Amino acid sequence: MNKSLLLPFFFFVLTTSQSLGQSCECGTGSFINICFLNNQAVCSEPGVDDCRYLMDGSFLEGSRNKLLNTDNFGPNGRINCQIQLTGLDAVDSADDLETNNCDMVFVGSSFVFNVLVDVINTEIRTDYLENIREWSMRCEENLVIVAQGEANVWGYETFDRNENPNFAFANDADLSIFSGPFGSINSYEQDGAFQGIFEVLPSTGATILAVDNNGNPTLALDDETNDIVVADIGVFCNGGAGPVTGGPDIINDNDILVSNIFALGCILAQNTYYNFEFVDLCPGEEHTLPGGDVINMEGVYVDSLLTVRSCDSVIETLIREVEEFMNEEVFDGCSGDDYEVTVNNQTYNESRPSGVEFMTTEFGCDSVVTINLLFEPLDTLIIDTTICLGESVEINDTILPANSFEEFFFNRNGSCDSVLIAEINSFPDFNINIDTFETVKVGEPFIFQNQIPDDLFIQWLPEEGLSCYDCPNPEILDFSIEQYQVYMEDSNGCSKTATINLEYFCGPYIPNIISLSAQDPRNNSLEIFSSCPLINFEINIFDRWGNSVYQSVDQTEKWDGIEAQNLSQGVYVYIVNYENSDDKFIESGSITITY
Repeated sequence: MNKSLLLPFFFFVLTTSQSLGQSCECGTGSFINICFLNNQAVCSEPGVDDCRYLMDGSFLEGSRNKLLNTDNFGPNGRINCQIQLTGLDAVDSADDLETNNCDMVFVGSSFVFNVLVDVINTEIRTDYLENIREWSMRCEENLVIVAQGEANVWGYETFDRNENPNFAFANDADLSIFSGPFGSINSYEQDGAFQGIFEVLPSTGATILAVDNNGNPTLALDDETNDIVVADIGVFCNGGAGPVTGGPDIINDNDILVSNIFALGCILAQNTYYNFEFVDLCPGEEHTLPGGDVINMEGVYVDSLLTVRSCDSVIETLIREVEEFMNEEVFDGCSGDDYEVTVNNQTYNESRPSGVEFMTTEFGCDSVVTINLLFEPLDTLIIDTTICLGESVEINDTILPANSFEEFFFNRNGSCDSVLIAEINSFPDFNINIDTFETVKVGEPFIFQNQIPDDLFIQWLPEEGLSCYDCPNPEILDFSIEQYQVYMEDSNGCSKTATINLEYFCGPYIPNIISLSAQDPRNNSLEIFSSCPLINFEINIFDRWGNSVYQSVDQTEKWDGIEAQNLSQGVYVYIVNYENSDDKFIESGSITITY
C-alpha cells in the first residue's frame, strides 16, 4: 500500500489538533519507539570519528530533549504519544529493526564533504542504509527520517548550495509541515558550514515539502517509501551546527519545524485515520452515520471502518439537536397608538393585529413567530406576573425586580388615557448551602457535602472527573480538575449557579490494621502509600503506654519486624509529620495489630 495516499488527511489532523484534541494515539502500544544508528554503529568503523550528527551525538541534544519532554510528546502532551529512543549498534538486516520493535528510524549523519565537487557523501555503512530502506518498504507503518548524504541510497543527491530562508512548497497532495500541533511558521533557516539542496531526485518520485529562496528542493516526502528526506541534517541540530535550541521547550521556528516533523512521523507510524464531523439536527430530522446507523438523537458517535486500502478509519460524529425557534410578538396598548411591527416582510398593526410567520433559522430549522397585537380601549391595564428572584421585568423603560409594585400613567392624545398597574411577584426561593472552596487530599475518597434540595435539576460542569454529574454530592474521581460549577434549577425554571474551587494536596495513606496470622500473610507488615514524594517525612508509632515501638523517616520503608518485637495485639497510635511545597502537616490515627 502506498502510504502517501493517507497523508492529506493526516496533515488535516495536525493543523487542527489544538482545537479537536490529540491526533496521534498510541493505540495498543504505550509509546512510539524511534530507533537510531548510535555511536557504536557508525564510529566503530575504521576511519570514521565524527558522530556528532547522530541522535546520541552532541548536535542532536536539543531534538532529543524535545522528543523526551512529555509536555510535547506524552499522554498529556501536544501529541498524545510518548517517545522511546532506542540506539542500534548495527543493522545487519531489516529483521534487526523488527526485533527492536522500531516504529520509526532516525538515520542521522556522518559525512565527508568534497569541496571540489560541492557534494556530500556518507560515512555510514551502505549495507546498514540499504537494510533500513528495505525495512521501510516492508510495511506502510515503517517510517524513516533520512538526511544529506545518507539519502543517496534513496536516490537523492545533496549539494551545498542552499540560500536561506526555506519556504513551504505548494504540492498536489496539499501537504505541509509548516503548520502542526506545535505551531505554524512562515519559513525556517539552515545553519552550519554545510547547507544543502537536492539537485537529483529519485526516478520513483518525491513530493516536495520545502524549497530554498532560489526554489531548490530542501525537504521531501519520498513517493516510493513514504519516508521523510531532508537535505541538511542541521535542520535537527543545535550547538552551532543548526538553529534548534538545546532545551526541552519549543522556542524558535526551527524547534516548531522539527517537532512538527516528528509529530507527522508519529501519525505515519500509527497509520490510523481520525476524522471529526459536526451535525446539527432540526426536530424530526435523522442523520445517517458513516457506518450506516440512522440517528435522531444528539450525542457523540464513533464509527470504526476500514478504508479501501485496509487502514483503520475512526470517524467521530458530534450530533447536536437544534431547537425550533419560537417567538411571540406581543403588544398591549390603546386603540389609535399607531403601533406596528414588521415580521418576515409582513406588517402587523391595528388593522392586522395577529398572525403566524414561518421562517428558516441559520441551521435550516423552522422558525415560528406568533404575532398578537392588542389595542384595548380600557382605561386600566393590570400586569400580574411571577418571576424568579434575581430576575426583572422591563415596563415602559423601567426595570422592575421581583416582589415589586408599580403604577404607570399614560396620557395619550386623541386616544384613551390609561394606567398600567404592574405587580411583579416571585416564586418561592430554594435554599442551598455550598462550600465554594474545598481542600482535597489526593488519592483519598472525597464526597461533596452540599445541602441541595433533592427535587432540583442539577448539572455539574465539567461532567468529567465525578461519580455523577446530576446529583447533589458526587465523589471526586479525577484529582486534576481545580474548579467545578454546579447549576441548579427548580420546577419553576428558577436557577442558581455556584462555583467550587478545589485545592489538592498530597499526603500519605496508612492502613489501619496489621494481621500477623500465619494463615493470612498478606497484611503482616505496615507499608505507607503516597501518590507523590513527601518532604521531611517522619512517622512514630506508640503503644497505649506512650512507648515508641517504631520510627522512620523513609516513606518507602516497611515495618515488618513486628513479631520480633513481641508486640501484643491491640491498638497502637501513630503520628505522621510531612511537608509539601506549601505547608506542613501533622496527622494521627490508630493501627490495630491482630494475631
